[in-house]
Amino acid sequence: MGDLNLTIKRGLLSALLVCGPTALAQNSLLNQEAASRAEASREAHALLEAGDDAYLDDDYETAVAKYGEAVTKLPAGAKIVAQLRVSAIQRFTQASLVQAQSLSRVGDYAGAERLLVAVDKVNPDNPKVATFRKKLESPIRVNPALTKEHSAK
Repeated sequence: MGDLNLTIKRGLLSALLVCGPTALAQNSLLNQEAASRAEASREAHALLEAGDDAYLDDDYETAVAKYGEAVTKLPAGAKIVAQLRVSAIQRFTQASLVQAQSLSRVGDYAGAERLLVAVDKVNPDNPKVATFRKKLESPIRVNPALTKEHSAK
């Protein structure tokens, strides 16, 4: 019986020596990942605030850039930042639509379409984007003679 206890103790000790550092390394890696995600969440929140300030100042180009950067900082599958990501996507969509309208008024239809494509990547099947895209494709609403160069003159 004494040999069995000694064998069990040795087996447990060797298992602890082999698995212990691996478990500690995994725990450390998890802690690093959690800290990294928390930092990304704080950065995204600051970017959203900067985007809000730009949007209120009618600087839609900057707002779109800040909101887009915030969306990229927030992972799609993370439950803890899901609400913040939804808010960032909504803000990005709204600012992109306003910027696309501004671009289309001066004849930059390609720039407006690029914004709509960017919105489609993070917010597919958005009805407002589909409606605006139909307006861009309408020959009655869009003057093909209006170009960026013509507007600049």
